[in-house]
Amino acid sequence: MSSATEKLTQLASAEDRFDYSHDELREMQAAVREVYVDSSVSEYIVRLVNGTRNHADVYLGASPRGSIALYRASQAYAGLMGRDYVIPDDVKALAEPCLAHRLIIKTSATIHDVLPAQIIRELLDTLPVGPPSATLNGPREIPAGSRDDPAERVAR
Repeated sequence: MSSATEKLTQLASAEDRFDYSHDELREMQAAVREVYVDSSVSEYIVRLVNGTRNHADVYLGASPRGSIALYRASQAYAGLMGRDYVIPDDVKALAEPCLAHRLIIKTSATIHDVLPAQIIRELLDTLPVGPPSATLNGPREIPAGSRDDPAERVAR
């Protein structure tokens, strides 16, 4: 477990605590951004969001902001679970709450009682996660000065 993940779980572990200071919230946000997301998991998020746009029952699918929200929520969830990396199950657990409210269902589908949550579950059941990328040994080192935000890549 990385020090950032330890700090995140330590700060968030107090169940009855709702009065975090500004600095503590900033520390937790920084710790979340340090949780590693493999490119295969990022690609899965993109395929999932694209699936909402191409589904026959969807008038308007999730936007790139939806993919960023799912990416960041997965990082936070993994960190709170004590891991410094995201697994596909994290994405699957959060896909419905992060994406379902972003879908606009076609009127013809609404008449047949199709719900956004059903569409997300269908996509989760049908889309393969995909093979792990070449970065099986963990995060790669990013040269100084090229700190590209991975969430921005997901949005593209």
